[in-house]
Amino acid sequence: MVTTEPATADRLLLVDVVAAGEWLVELAETVMIRPGQRHWFDDGTLHVQSPSGALRTVRGVGFHRCVR
Repeated sequence: MVTTEPATADRLLLVDVVAAGEWLVELAETVMIRPGQRHWFDDGTLHVQSPSGALRTVRGVGFHRCVR
């Protein structure tokens, strides 16, 4: 499925769907990513790490989408 490099949020993000390449992943719940938190996506799971090191993971269901 999809894997992304870690990135640091520069603004508040509310995420419930992740689209990357030919994949669309619907997360099990809406996730709030605050400025300064690192986040990345790996094989159907969104990982969010706070500056203190606490890690939160949320699984999702992936769908292959047609990209034209």
